[in-house]
Amino acid sequence: MHHALASEPMITVRPARPVCFVAKQPKPREIFAADFRDRVVHHLLVPHIEKIFEPQFIHDSYACRKDKGTHAAVKRLKYFMNRVTKGGHVAAWFMQLDIRSFFMSIDREILLDILFRHLRDDRLTALAKKVVLQDCTKNFVYKGDRRLLQGIPQHKSLFHIPAGKGLPIGNLTSQFFGNVYLNEMDQFVKHTLKVRYYLRYVDDFILLDPDRQRLIELKEKIGEFLDKRLALSLKEEATLRRVSEGADFLGYIVRPDYVLVRNRVVGNLGARLRSFHEEMVQYPKVKEQQFIRIHLREEKVRKLRQTLASYLGHFKHANAYRLIRSQFEKYRYLKYIFAVDDKERLLPMYEPPFEPATLRGQYTWVAKQYGDHCIFFQVGSFCEFYGAQAERYGRFFGLKPLAETRMCATQCGFPVRYLKDFKTKTFSEGMPYVVVSERGYYPSGLKKRVISEIFRMERRRI
Repeated sequence: MHHALASEPMITVRPARPVCFVAKQPKPREIFAADFRDRVVHHLLVPHIEKIFEPQFIHDSYACRKDKGTHAAVKRLKYFMNRVTKGGHVAAWFMQLDIRSFFMSIDREILLDILFRHLRDDRLTALAKKVVLQDCTKNFVYKGDRRLLQGIPQHKSLFHIPAGKGLPIGNLTSQFFGNVYLNEMDQFVKHTLKVRYYLRYVDDFILLDPDRQRLIELKEKIGEFLDKRLALSLKEEATLRRVSEGADFLGYIVRPDYVLVRNRVVGNLGARLRSFHEEMVQYPKVKEQQFIRIHLREEKVRKLRQTLASYLGHFKHANAYRLIRSQFEKYRYLKYIFAVDDKERLLPMYEPPFEPATLRGQYTWVAKQYGDHCIFFQVGSFCEFYGAQAERYGRFFGLKPLAETRMCATQCGFPVRYLKDFKTKTFSEGMPYVVVSERGYYPSGLKKRVISEIFRMERRRI
């Protein structure tokens, strides 16, 4: 046994006050996050218990397990669909079930009984008992608007369920203990009912069979087992359909020959992209011409990049090539900020895809993309123009030429503090421009320079 786990202080210490808050997405949920010290204990406890239970778990349990997860579950379901339909040559059915208020309905005494049947170390058993029996509602810190708790249905809240029931959502131990609890059902389905095509992700599970009536009978037997052995109940609404119709599972529509992204996921992405659009993009009219102005503020671009990367990561596990391109066509401002390569990787367009060796290399990269724009290029406390840009915009702004440099024979500029005035003049004349700002440093010591604002003609579409 690991020495840290076996030490007495970890058994005698009392759990600290958890932090309670309400997560709003994808729907309101009551979260109890353990104190940092307790999370350390959880991360010591779970691996030791996991060593005991992991060999007992069935192959097709996919939540909170190494080398499993949602994408593996979707891939396995597609494989099952192909097998049960013999490559699409015979009709087959699937039944999708889930458990009513699963985490809030877990019986702690039943859970402890399952754990005690397998744990042989007294200290491990004592620590598991402390974690399972902790009542988070008796001593906690609340963060946020407490009125949000009123929007949580009572059957989904630890504050309203019967005593001895429920595990707090938000802890590693709860996720793992949920697997331990439903492993009882997994064993029953696989070894007693002999269901060949069955997989589970948390409390959402699917059974497939060529015989529709058998699936109906299996549902009754599983429901009886859950009620008698685990004090759980199935949701009354169950999905029973032909495999050829596809299963709505873990954010995807899964069919034997392909996988699509769920419409709701696409809709959620659209809502996020419209929100970013409202905060970052304007469509001013200048001299009867329609322009687009995009403000690439560092924090906002970072969040947009994280959002897109997350959704693209989800999309790449489906047949979604056209879907990805359609989002860039629909939300056209994206094409000035990012590109997507053939491997569906997100590439920023506001900074070089390489580490430039010199300031000249940075300017050359910008000029290659925006040579027909007025380039406000920051160098320290000045904005500078070079070459043809200096000749054209030096005359336009009435700037005096500066001494020649290695950058270019022609050079002029102005202090950054006047940038707003210079942009206003450029804007009033309907002249496209980009602003290149300094942000941090490369490892070489060269200052990073990124495009922070774009103003150009564009037909408005959103």
